[in-house]
Amino acid sequence: MGKNLEAFKYFEKSLETIKEILGEKHPYTAKAYINIGNALREMSKYSEALTYYEKSLVIQKKNLGEKHLDAAVTNYCIGSTLYDMGKYPEALPYFEKSFEVRKELLGEKHPDTGMTYQSIGSALYQMHKYANALTFYEKYLVIQTGIHGEKHPDTATAYQNIGSALCGMGKYTEALTYYKKSLGIRKKINGEKHLDAAVTNYNIGSTLCDMGKYPEALPYFEKSFEVRKELLGEKHPDTGMTYQRIGSALYQMDKYANAPTFYEKYLVIRIEVHGEKHPDTATAYQIIGSVLGCMSKYPEALTYFKKSLEVRKEVLGEKHPDTATAYQNIGSVLGCMSKYPEALTYFKKSLEVRKEVLGEKHPDTATAYQNIGSVLGCMSKYPEALTYFKKSLEVRKEVLGEKHPDTATAYQNIGIVLDCMSKYTEALTFYENSLDVRKEVLGEKHPDTATAYQNIGSVLCDMGKYAEALTFYEKSLDVRKEVLGEKHPDTATAYQNIGRVLCDMGVNAEALTFYEKSLEVRKEVLGEKHPDTFRTYLRIGKALQLMNELAKAITYYDKYIEVSKERYGAMDSETRETEVYPMFRVNDANSFEPCHHDSSHMHDSKIFRHLI
Repeated sequence: MGKNLEAFKYFEKSLETIKEILGEKHPYTAKAYINIGNALREMSKYSEALTYYEKSLVIQKKNLGEKHLDAAVTNYCIGSTLYDMGKYPEALPYFEKSFEVRKELLGEKHPDTGMTYQSIGSALYQMHKYANALTFYEKYLVIQTGIHGEKHPDTATAYQNIGSALCGMGKYTEALTYYKKSLGIRKKINGEKHLDAAVTNYNIGSTLCDMGKYPEALPYFEKSFEVRKELLGEKHPDTGMTYQRIGSALYQMDKYANAPTFYEKYLVIRIEVHGEKHPDTATAYQIIGSVLGCMSKYPEALTYFKKSLEVRKEVLGEKHPDTATAYQNIGSVLGCMSKYPEALTYFKKSLEVRKEVLGEKHPDTATAYQNIGSVLGCMSKYPEALTYFKKSLEVRKEVLGEKHPDTATAYQNIGIVLDCMSKYTEALTFYENSLDVRKEVLGEKHPDTATAYQNIGSVLCDMGKYAEALTFYEKSLDVRKEVLGEKHPDTATAYQNIGRVLCDMGVNAEALTFYEKSLEVRKEVLGEKHPDTFRTYLRIGKALQLMNELAKAITYYDKYIEVSKERYGAMDSETRETEVYPMFRVNDANSFEPCHHDSSHMHDSKIFRHLI
């Protein structure tokens, strides 16, 4: 900061001298304005920098014309400053003007033309126009390899940019290829202990997380963390961010007990570096809230989310995208606590801010529509939910395109609400659309693809097509076992779904085997007292009842009621007893006859997607 301030003062004096000798409208005066603008930009005084750049551009256009390299440089500087301010749509036309002149005067293969390709790509990327960004990043790569060859830092950057664009498009496998090329070059040139290699390791880890491959992601985050800690120090924001991603990978692997340690370190670093009232501190509160939410510690999560909102409103203001996210997070945790009317209020605030700040046609606005649809679905207000889910789909198709993971989720949500409205044929169509997109974009072996198979199985069950449903449930199980492993809650759900459809087919002994596998996993991973675990006791009891093993059935029903009393209290457990025991009708003092009625037909697949 000190050197930049000295430079600023020097350039100011220089400007005064040049204006006095050569006048206001001289090309050298224009260059002096640019120098001051550059110094101000280095000091992060972007609005002031813009003023000087614009003065320079006026002089250049008048004296030299639009088609001059000096004007191209100034247009580029204005675009870069607007980019730094987060004003990507405004930055883009300035980059494009600079590009046109440089391409015409310097040629396609000049380094400055290449740099402008990259900047246009970056602006498009930030605007979520990933396919367009990819085109410019690929041109930048061609230029860099032509000038520098394969083994150069700029070539590595080009590969990394392409990887980022492909990630945005949901093409994770292709993205990994480019990130790994970038990492290979960077390690060869600068070695493992370099910040550029740390960045690429971080990106590879993030991409593997997007693919649901959390155990593979963790070593890349750890490598990034080691380098950043050594070179930047424990208290640097980038080191803190790597703490956060390690914690994220751990809780996605269901190692919840280890995750909070990393998040708490991340929060401590943020507060030490920035203080309590800073956007990054608000982000740290948000992240801890998220992991507590994943641990089902909803009241604690709510406290952290509210702290995040408080800081963001004070520091960033009400009308800011991050404030909208804070409203969304509070809505999500309230939804998990079944406080749906309160959740709806926060989701609507999030939507209101996003529409005003980001506009109607933005991915985050689509997410806000989705969240409102989700909570309305949980309130059984299905026609209203459907309206919001359709708005979310419409925006995502327009902004992200048909072939994007979020578009697949939008199809899924519409399918779920149609399923709940008993419009099974329509629901099936949307579930199939979701599956098609996920298989193409994410691949066969992805957790979300497994969920798509599960949803189709669910609606086929509702239609009474049990044999077809079984096929899709088995595919879901195969993917989950391979991708998530045997000991994962979603794998347990897959076992339970197969058990449920086998019960519907009257194959109760086989069904029992799958229920028991589900119970085994849930007890180990989620614990004895988790709702999913004790609901499995109920399933096993029903299977045994249908097999006329009534004494064993009662044992499982009693276990269900016992855990229910412990978790929910005596009054609620009385309600739960009525779910169990009316299924037996007393014939005489020593025997029970099962009634063929199942009050819990819903399969473990109809879950509205909230984004925290």
